Amino acid sequence: MFLIYNLTLGSISVVEGYPGNVLAIAATGLVATGEVSVRFRVPTPSHVREAVVAASVVTPQDGGADVVSLVMPGIGGEVGASHIDVALNGQQFSRVHGDGGNSDDAMPFSFCCLMIDADTTRVVGAGSVSTLAGLDTSFIIETAHADGRNLTEGGHDLTVVFAINNQSCTPSTADGAMPSGCESGIVVDLNNGRYSITYNLETAASWTGRMRFADSKTGLVIPMHDQILIVYPALAAFSSTASPLSARSLLNATAGENATFVIQGRDSFGNDMITPDSTGFSVQMNGPGLVALEVAYTGTGTGAYNVSYVATSATVTGPYSLIITLGSQVIKDGLKYVVVFPADISAAHSTVSIAAVLCKSAESCGSALPAVRVLFAVQLRDMFSNDVMADAQALQVSCAANVTGPGTAAAGNVTVATYTASGMFLYNLSNTVVGVNDVSISLAAVDGGGAPPASAAGLVLATRLTVIPGAAVAATSTVHNVSSVEVGPACPLDAECYALIAGATMQMRAITADAFGNPREADAGTMQFTTALVLPSAGSFQQPSQEAFKPALANGDGTYSFPVTLSAAGTHTLTATFQGGTVGNTPTVLKVTPAGESAVQSFATHEGGRSCVSQEECSGELAAGEDLAYVVLARDKYGNPRTETDGGVCTFELIAADDAVDPLLLTATDTGLGSYTVTLSPTLAESYTVRVKLGTQVIGNSGFKLTVIPAMAAVAQTTVQTSIGGVPCTKLSTCDSFGVGVSKSFRVIPADAYGNHRTNPSGDVRVSVAGGAPFSAAFDPLDGTYLFAVVYPSMGYHDVIVSLAPHVPSPPPPPMPPPGGGSTMDHDFFYGVSTSVTMSGNAAWEYANVASAPALANMTYAWVASSPFRVELIAGPADLNRTILFGCSANATCRTVKAGEAAAFVVKPRDQYGNARSESSGSMRYWLPPGETLSLASGNDDGTYSFSIIITKSGLTGLAVSLNSLMLLTSVPTFVLVVPGDASPVNSAVRHNASVCVSEQECPPPPEQQTSTSGAGAVNVAGNTSTYHLDVRDAYGNTRDTDSGLVTFQLEDQQAVGFGEFQANADANATTTNSSSTASAAAAYGYLLNMMSTLSGEFAAEVRLTGVKVGNSGFVMRVVPNVLSLAATTTAVCPASAQQSSSPPGLGTCGEPGGPGGVRCSESTS
Repeated sequence: MFLIYNLTLGSISVVEGYPGNVLAIAATGLVATGEVSVRFRVPTPSHVREAVVAASVVTPQDGGADVVSLVMPGIGGEVGASHIDVALNGQQFSRVHGDGGNSDDAMPFSFCCLMIDADTTRVVGAGSVSTLAGLDTSFIIETAHADGRNLTEGGHDLTVVFAINNQSCTPSTADGAMPSGCESGIVVDLNNGRYSITYNLETAASWTGRMRFADSKTGLVIPMHDQILIVYPALAAFSSTASPLSARSLLNATAGENATFVIQGRDSFGNDMITPDSTGFSVQMNGPGLVALEVAYTGTGTGAYNVSYVATSATVTGPYSLIITLGSQVIKDGLKYVVVFPADISAAHSTVSIAAVLCKSAESCGSALPAVRVLFAVQLRDMFSNDVMADAQALQVSCAANVTGPGTAAAGNVTVATYTASGMFLYNLSNTVVGVNDVSISLAAVDGGGAPPASAAGLVLATRLTVIPGAAVAATSTVHNVSSVEVGPACPLDAECYALIAGATMQMRAITADAFGNPREADAGTMQFTTALVLPSAGSFQQPSQEAFKPALANGDGTYSFPVTLSAAGTHTLTATFQGGTVGNTPTVLKVTPAGESAVQSFATHEGGRSCVSQEECSGELAAGEDLAYVVLARDKYGNPRTETDGGVCTFELIAADDAVDPLLLTATDTGLGSYTVTLSPTLAESYTVRVKLGTQVIGNSGFKLTVIPAMAAVAQTTVQTSIGGVPCTKLSTCDSFGVGVSKSFRVIPADAYGNHRTNPSGDVRVSVAGGAPFSAAFDPLDGTYLFAVVYPSMGYHDVIVSLAPHVPSPPPPPMPPPGGGSTMDHDFFYGVSTSVTMSGNAAWEYANVASAPALANMTYAWVASSPFRVELIAGPADLNRTILFGCSANATCRTVKAGEAAAFVVKPRDQYGNARSESSGSMRYWLPPGETLSLASGNDDGTYSFSIIITKSGLTGLAVSLNSLMLLTSVPTFVLVVPGDASPVNSAVRHNASVCVSEQECPPPPEQQTSTSGAGAVNVAGNTSTYHLDVRDAYGNTRDTDSGLVTFQLEDQQAVGFGEFQANADANATTTNSSSTASAAAAYGYLLNMMSTLSGEFAAEVRLTGVKVGNSGFVMRVVPNVLSLAATTTAVCPASAQQSSSPPGLGTCGEPGGPGGVRCSESTS
């Protein structure tokens, strides 16, 4: 199995291939291969021709890329570019790409030519079959491709060698001379795929023609099939004076006349026969025509036969073979050749031809160019149409012509034809005028020329010769304008030919003629034209220009059409050239006038300024209320300036950038001179888009920008508003309410007389609060406003007075300079003081800077529209030092509450002056440190905040409060004392020392379960008092430290009832759920329970608080016997075999009373 990986087929050894050549293709990435196939495909207009050939892979010894090598096929298709594909081991074909790229269209290889094929190449002509000895004879070879298509190009080397009896013709001498019996043919390449071969063989025999082509491009030798031809004896061999058949008729005859000869029969010894031969003689006569032949026995008794024959009108003069046989044998000298000669001249059968083409009666014999001599050839013929070749016979007549036709025949024409030779007369005719010339040619007898028959005189032919136009020349050709009906006269040279409207198309016609002015009837060259703008119309943007030459369209009748469309108004020239020469009546002049108004090409400009540009500023900034004049220059759709208007309507529409502003619509004035004017005086300071229309269409630069800036500030339109929120202040009304000592910002909004807000400095602004000293407001360059702040220490309503001393501007500046230019001008005045600023491009004129003004004391101030307005001073922002948690002090106990009860608190915010706030002060939060979650206090309508807390854990708990994430500085942190709640029997518990009893379980626990912390060694002994404690708790597990009521206890099956005694002293073994450990000396208060049983055993103990069982009531009290009294009267014997077990606490090992953990004796040993 062979594989290909990343096969890349690259360069090829040649870019033009010839069938039979070796082609090499570089192949990289070729791992291994077996069979290689290469496919050639030539795309043709109708289909794809392809051929597939085998190839081999060669690996160079130097280690370079592999090479696919193959022999080029004859693809049999159209010659041209070819795709080359390579397939390895039957896999898919891969494309071979050239250096020009790797697209499918890249065809790096092309075939050279079609190959000559021996089987399809044809040999035509009688000369390829037979000839006469010593006679120049020709035939034609028509080359063809293997598929039968004729080749249309020559250029190949052809050699033709004739060999007698098929002998070898290898040159035997150093000079390359042919051996005897071999002759070479003369080859003429007709350059159309056809070759003419001429030869002359003198030996009558069978010859073999061997033909070989040597391809001039491929170098291949292509042998043709051998051609066999017969060479008959020449006419010179027909003379035989010794033959008994000797007679003139055996050598020649005259067409149409009877010829006879005698055949003498002889025996084998040469004696004349005296009786006819029983078999008879047979006579055959073969030649180029038909022969009437008759053979008859003379009847003289000598064995002679009379033979007569006539070469009739169907015959042709020339050599004939005469074969005489007796039986099946040719008699002695029985093979003869006879030459038949023409009969007498016949004018009616003679012919007229031009360039070997026979002329016909009453028809045109051909055509000629003006003044070109045409040679008529008059061939004398006999009545059988045989050419009369003998000069003596031909000179019996003369030949003359009578010519009639248009124009005057050129000098040198003759009326008498000139005899040349072989019965041929020649006659020349020429004319400079196009048309049909009638030519009548006749023969006449020549005095002293013998006695020709009557048929030799008379009309030969009445024919025609058509003089056609000669080659077209530029000098006599002309250009015409074409109306809708006909072609106009020729345009004048250097003068106006036609006037047309810009953009209109005018059809032009160029009429070609030959050197004699004869119009051409067929196309004969390249006609081109060009136009040039030599004088643009006034006011046009156009400059003189020359267009490139364009080809005219040939009409097929010697004329050329081309449209001329000129868009630039003015004077143009039209120049036409033919075959590089200037047409005779050009350059001619064309006048172009503007077309109708075109909105798209029309444009606006501000008066005295430059043309506006769409989407760009057209003029300098305009102060509100100022005038600005615009001019609209009307143009046609080609940009030609109009000199008059079409009576349309021109409108200006100012569209503000703010969609809320209604557009401003104005109608421009028609000047009647191709322009419109309008004056704008916008009062709204805004950035406008100026939309200009002619009729319903916008003009070309419509959409240019106009920026209107505010005029000088006007106090009547200047207002005040709050800096934050932008609340407008109204005269004599309260504008804002804010806290005492709070700095509240206000903005003065300067505006011009039209209410436009100014963004540049507007003057000086003074402010006075509650009749206090005035102060200046600060200019804000970001938005053009003036900023001031009001801070007042007293609550109540106060008047604020705002005054403005505005700047005074100068008159508007002169028109703006062109873009990029700059000028310096004094343009701003402040009470007569000028300041100089530099303006560049479309920069707007500004007002003077405050710094350049005279002393403020000299300025005149006036109240602005909002002045005076009022402000209300209320309590200021909450102050952390003044805001308190009502009723509490810092680091002291503020409240004492029971666990689980709600404790209510109120926060009273105050400002820095101690004024109670009546509005929200922000976010008030509280928390119980440490680690408790922040909670939000509720704001009240009076500006206070309230919250309540519930604490279930007894003890002293801290409380903190914050305002807007900052802790109050007074009254916090404070403390809340939480005391236990009411007693809860269910949550109360009985314990023995530190061991808390568990219902239904032994208490204290068995000794093995006791620990040092729970009281190791604790045991209830009969008759002894056992001490238990009751810890009284509330519902939240807090241990109470006060008497909680009657506590009773009783053992199961015993009548005695005990009473608990409240103990106010601390008990180190007391427990509380308020801590995680079981021992806590703090708050260790409860009841003391003294229990005693005289009976041993296990008893359920029931404890009640105020008649209700406590939580762990029903625990088991185990009572053991009192062994101390038993030890005085009883001796325990403990043999070694006694069963031992752990004794109860207080009983020693056997024999050792009181020993702890001793061995108890079994009953069998007691």
